[in-house]
Amino acid sequence: TYPMVSQASLDGCLMAVDSTSMGLANPLSPELAFMRPSLLPSLLQICQHHHARQQRDCAFFEVGTAFSPDQEDQVCAFMLTGNFFESASTASQRDVNALLNQHCQGLFSQWLAFAKLSVRVDRTDLDNWAHPVQSQAVFLGQKKIGTIGLIHPKVSAAFGITEPVAYCEISLRACVERPREMPRYMPFSSFPHTRRDMACLVPHELAYSEIKAIIDKCRHKTVIDVGVFDVFVCFDWILNFVERF
Repeated sequence: TYPMVSQASLDGCLMAVDSTSMGLANPLSPELAFMRPSLLPSLLQICQHHHARQQRDCAFFEVGTAFSPDQEDQVCAFMLTGNFFESASTASQRDVNALLNQHCQGLFSQWLAFAKLSVRVDRTDLDNWAHPVQSQAVFLGQKKIGTIGLIHPKVSAAFGITEPVAYCEISLRACVERPREMPRYMPFSSFPHTRRDMACLVPHELAYSEIKAIIDKCRHKTVIDVGVFDVFVCFDWILNFVERF
């Protein structure tokens, strides 16, 4: 999306910006007059476009630039509306399908696990566009890095959207600039483990559990585990197994 938005979009998102530092001196059009402080106005415009064409089941994602008077920030954001799954046949499935806030939190949790981040959330310092009850601010340490939850109905209505909208926006710059623990050298073990493949001939009717019981009874203390590696049947004889020391 374009990094420029209109004054109307900012007002609809309840965002106040300084026209001197955030406004363009010679904008191409009134719709592109301000540098956006968030990706929310841009994604709400896309959502409005789809809802006006009866496309209400939407999921949008963007990594883009947001602006403030003193810096630029790379931001990751995603938005959900309508049904989360493509099809729901039963009433219980439809109820789960409509839990946008929970689905949004689930996607965010997956992203956190992938990024290996540990964050905390609470309802302090919420953005103006956020629902006062069903939204939470995201903190990395003591620094706020974003917001997740439902968009305030007044904001959605300003864009002609009558259904609930779930939204999450996270500052990637804040995630990258977080203090990191330096990697530590871990010495190699003086006694590394080894694997040894062994083969034995056994009757076809002999169960592996019987073989395993005999090995467990007689194995040396250095043997950590014994498992089947491969089974090859030829004339009703042969079994391969592996030992780890």
